[in-house]
Amino acid sequence: MIHNIFISFIFIVFSAFFSANVMAESNNAFNSIKTVAEELNSPSAQFLLGRMYENGQGTKKNKSLAYKWYRASAKQGYDKSQHKLGMVFKNGELGQKKDHKKAKTWLTKAAEQSFTESQYELGLLLFNSKTKKYKKNKQAIDWLLKAAASGHPDAQAKVGNIYLYGTGQAKDLESATLWLEESANQGNSDSAFQLAKLYHEGEGVESNIQKAIQWYEWAAGQGNTDAQIILANIYSDGKSIPANKKLANKWFTRAAENDNTNAQYKLANNLLKSKKIKERIQGLAWLEKAANKGLLKAQIELAQHLYHGDIVAKNLSDAFVWYKKVANRKNPQAQHILSKMYLRGQGVKRDLQKSFFWLEKAAQQGIKEAELDLAMRYYRGNGTKKNAKLAFKWMEKASKTDNVKAIFYVGHMYTKGIGVKPNVKEGVRMISIAAARNYPEAQLRLAQIFEAGILVDIDMEEAEKWYLKAAENGNTFAQDRLNLHFQ
Repeated sequence: MIHNIFISFIFIVFSAFFSANVMAESNNAFNSIKTVAEELNSPSAQFLLGRMYENGQGTKKNKSLAYKWYRASAKQGYDKSQHKLGMVFKNGELGQKKDHKKAKTWLTKAAEQSFTESQYELGLLLFNSKTKKYKKNKQAIDWLLKAAASGHPDAQAKVGNIYLYGTGQAKDLESATLWLEESANQGNSDSAFQLAKLYHEGEGVESNIQKAIQWYEWAAGQGNTDAQIILANIYSDGKSIPANKKLANKWFTRAAENDNTNAQYKLANNLLKSKKIKERIQGLAWLEKAANKGLLKAQIELAQHLYHGDIVAKNLSDAFVWYKKVANRKNPQAQHILSKMYLRGQGVKRDLQKSFFWLEKAAQQGIKEAELDLAMRYYRGNGTKKNAKLAFKWMEKASKTDNVKAIFYVGHMYTKGIGVKPNVKEGVRMISIAAARNYPEAQLRLAQIFEAGILVDIDMEEAEKWYLKAAENGNTFAQDRLNLHFQ
């Protein structure tokens, strides 16, 4: 009996040293533990010795010897060692291959001794197994429930989610709420977040926005980014509770600092609306962070701000860089703007061919203004060879979007037979439509048609009428014509 008391005393001392990390620096402690493990065949000493070999405490790391002593201890029924071996085979540690069967065997031995962590890990192993032979949901849930009932917060969270989503078990929102709350009360932020959502949406419990906010705030305070974003949205939109811009920005900031791209974008938008220039500059910085993370809408908006210089000084070079990034992602609006920047030499050396390249891509994606611009490029040979047929094709396409300039040019091309078989009647009709919609060039052309009498019968009254309208719209040629021939 004295011998057993002596051994127990040694282990109390050794365990204290071990937990205090003194043993890592003490060869004497290692040698003492080794002696007790070998000579007295103590399973707890063998467990400690295995851990010292695994971690290199008081000796060199040795996976093989670590496994040897864990196994020796486990075979004597020591629950911590059994659990350790279960995890070794589950994860493929200490030089051992992953082995589902052996992991299950050792975890079961420890779980049957009420070792809570093993009950939890065994439950997960059975529940998540892809092997039908070992996938037994009832057994899995039973072990998870045992661990949960023993107060294991992660097991409580898992059981709560099983009941919440009806995974391998009938959906039970009341039970889900109970277990999630148990887990949340022990500090599990994911459970707190799930619980908040239940109160927020009124699932399994009566809807309660205040309780939802309470749990969202707890989870958010623990760094749960999803909770931070939902809280920010609650305070921002003012639907459930009165809007609070300060708290909204606080939680958007926390989520943004956690590197959440959407939070960075939303925070940017909130700050960019501020009347304070300092906050708007901060907003632009957050927008750039979101843009650098690849968020398309952030890249577009950053390019716009840099192009227009509405927050900081205009920076066409940087605007060009961002518009090109967006254009390369097949955004048609950016492609059209990039075309214009190449055409005008804004932020980049003027290049008509590259301008045409991006213009064609934008037009092919249905940007109406780009369709007209492309038609004019083909018509005039600007950045590409003149091509009357393609000019007419794109002009007609643009005219169908009710673009008055395109309508006029289609009419003009019909009357001249440019890129299309001549059709005087249709040409005059289209020009008349554009003139009636107050397009000065169409009004001038229609006046000339009536004056010359080439395409229609001469009608000087109609000619004067349309010269007058064109002149009123600032067409100097029409004004000169009126002065010379219609006074």
